[in-house]
Amino acid sequence: MRKYPLLAYNAATSDPSKGETIMYKRFDPKYLRRYAGAIVLFIFMLPVFLIGGCEQVIPGFFNKGKASPTTTVSMRPRTGGYTTAAAGTQAASAAARSATAASLQSLGPAAATFSLVPGSAETVVTIYYQLANGTLVPVSRKIPWQTGIARATLKEMTDSESLKLMLMPLGLKPVLGSGVEVLGINIRDGLATVDFSGPVFSAAGTEEEEASIVAALVYTLTGFSTIDRVSFMQNGAALKQLPFGADLSEPLTRGNVMINASKANLPTGLAKSDLYFYTVYQGNAVRGDIQYLVPISVEHTKVNGEELPEKILQLYGMNYGDPRLISLVPKEVAASQAAVSGDTVQLDTELAEARALDQIMYAFKQLEGITKIKIGSSLSAAAEFPAFINAYLE
Repeated sequence: MRKYPLLAYNAATSDPSKGETIMYKRFDPKYLRRYAGAIVLFIFMLPVFLIGGCEQVIPGFFNKGKASPTTTVSMRPRTGGYTTAAAGTQAASAAARSATAASLQSLGPAAATFSLVPGSAETVVTIYYQLANGTLVPVSRKIPWQTGIARATLKEMTDSESLKLMLMPLGLKPVLGSGVEVLGINIRDGLATVDFSGPVFSAAGTEEEEASIVAALVYTLTGFSTIDRVSFMQNGAALKQLPFGADLSEPLTRGNVMINASKANLPTGLAKSDLYFYTVYQGNAVRGDIQYLVPISVEHTKVNGEELPEKILQLYGMNYGDPRLISLVPKEVAASQAAVSGDTVQLDTELAEARALDQIMYAFKQLEGITKIKIGSSLSAAAEFPAFINAYLE
């Protein structure tokens, strides 16, 4: 006979399937004392779970009248790529930048490594997702290896319930809508031609949103060693120009597409470099803060290949007017000299901050033929560039 002692009425019944009689017993106060600790803990934790749950479903639900934690990063300028800020805005943003940098320092190093089991049926790809305000974030993650891996990767950029649930704790969302389908992808001589159906670019409501979709696709696909150029088709017809003006008439590359900028195409006659800045995605009581390294396209005059490393360092020394663009690269490093020797860039300065070194290494990865960096005059070996970035998804 089993007893269920917490019920407040007397009854006896038989369970014919188990051949037993169940006796229900009137409530006994001693059981309240026995479970008092668990009840108090439940009441204490209930607000925390409610806050975390509501924030996941409705970002900013408990922050009405305040800045929502999912909109703490605003990477885009109003026009073009980033240029330096006016003098009047530099002092105004200095205190905020210092406070945000202090928050970054408390988080420790960014996630940038994976452990792959030798012989496993998995591979790592870098996919560009979005923060709530549209800022593109590269995320390295494992997916099953399969024939047609580029097509499979595009599927991992397409909205679905499972993908949204996976990205939500990181404050991220997919770039492509749920109605988008890849009809085919052809890769030949480094050119990937992707044929879509559904609202790929037409879903964009602004020029910035259109530019984000273009950049996310181009940067994700050119992350594969077999792809350096991308062109797009819609239901079998070549796309030449998008509604908000993005020019697709020529193949797109990382050299002519702007990322985290208000326009898709680099203006004629200019060059651009991608700098990497930190941003802190502010979580809540349930999920903590997360730091991301994000690329920002900065326009500049053209320089030859040997001068480009120093140009990138100089760009790190400028102020871009957004307190949430966090750079840990010291001014003296930004003003240092850089020399190229084979596949290595040599800097004539010392750099102790590992995350500042990460900023420089990710930016130098865009230099053709460069795979390592050597800092200062030490006898230590050159450091190889990291293979992955923002590796928060296992």
